[in-house]
Amino acid sequence: MGTAQMLRVAVVVIGIFLLMEVFLAYCKKRLNENYAFAWGVFAIVLMICGAVPALSGWSRALASQTSIFYVIMGVCIVWLLFTMSVNLSRLSARNQELAIQLSLLNTEMEQVLKKYRKETGKDLMEPEK
Repeated sequence: MGTAQMLRVAVVVIGIFLLMEVFLAYCKKRLNENYAFAWGVFAIVLMICGAVPALSGWSRALASQTSIFYVIMGVCIVWLLFTMSVNLSRLSARNQELAIQLSLLNTEMEQVLKKYRKETGKDLMEPEK
């Protein structure tokens, strides 16, 4: 098996692994729908580029000594970007959760102010003279 074929197999394996990881992260609610869809499409494109010989002419253009380096660097960059997507998904979900909690607190505060105004006749929001 030549270097070009090994590189194509590595790209297909990376695509499969990435697709499985995207699916698991989405099922565990660590990745939102938009990021999961984008990463899924990217993983499928990786698999197609590695599997279809007409689309993998790039694998023969790389020298055998540098192809391992390029694969390792590519995997590291993709994994870093995927991790950032997971973190952004978590922060987005947390932000939405905090907005809901703030809305509930505002509603509760309004109810407390109405009750206080009804019982005392004073408005806490107006400055005293």
